[in-house]
Amino acid sequence: MLKAYYTQGVVEAGCDEAGRGPLAGSVFCAAVVWDAERLDQLMAEGCDELMLLNDSKQLTEHQRNLLRPWIEANAKAWAVVEVTAEEIDKINILQASLTGMRRALDAVNAKCKMLAQRASVACGVQHVIVDGNKWRPWIPEGEIMAVPADTVVKGDGKYMSIAAASILAKTYRDEYMLRLHEEYPQYGWNHNMGYPTAEHYAAIREYGIKTPIVACTANTDPSDFDEYTAAGMNDILTKPFKKQSVYDILGVWIKKIKGGNSESSEKGKEKLSHKKEADKAKRDAIYHSDSNPYDWWCR
Repeated sequence: MLKAYYTQGVVEAGCDEAGRGPLAGSVFCAAVVWDAERLDQLMAEGCDELMLLNDSKQLTEHQRNLLRPWIEANAKAWAVVEVTAEEIDKINILQASLTGMRRALDAVNAKCKMLAQRASVACGVQHVIVDGNKWRPWIPEGEIMAVPADTVVKGDGKYMSIAAASILAKTYRDEYMLRLHEEYPQYGWNHNMGYPTAEHYAAIREYGIKTPIVACTANTDPSDFDEYTAAGMNDILTKPFKKQSVYDILGVWIKKIKGGNSESSEKGKEKLSHKKEADKAKRDAIYHSDSNPYDWWCR
């Protein structure tokens, strides 16, 4: 059985996301708060669902779908937030994930405060645990201090609240991708859920990227692909992929379009590599400059 709390005796929220790795679709972020008395009761009863609670990746689809309504019915507060591909493009996938988790925290904090007011006490979320190793301070509305938080690597397999958040985020995102699949069945999103599988790569090479829901990397300018547009790819690259995926896919396409001209392909890769290094240097300069008001967030 997973651990009930990271810090006992406080209102603790666990956060996780689903969808950071895919090439297409939104990222979904969730936060879950358990009630201490309710958890104690479930443990005393030997609740099967509580025993099953785990990292969503370790569960079958059937198990996740079984646990989702149980979590929603038994958690003190829960919330799921969608951050769209358009917003991911603007702020990058990491910041989109952190932003989504803070929005989910806003929602569960409001619910906890509402429940506390009914009991004539004033208490929102007092501690946050986040799956992974990255976090930005979360200051609840109306407060001046950030809520204490801890990051936990593989926390979705260690703590009940993070595990529950991972299941909610995963199931809600899977439903979203199934709806998208009905509109764009050629990409196989009912199977790959937007992740970079061989099937997904093959579909992209065959059908191109012509949907408004493909996430790209912030600071990636479409003009970077002028060389490839001239090669006839303007109808294919309506939006660039995440940079890491660009190298994988463009190399194959450029060779095909230019008749296997490996020299041209290598020049394209070199150009993209230089652009990546320049972007990183630019970001580092901003992050570490005296004029950056969020410098302490970025290190």
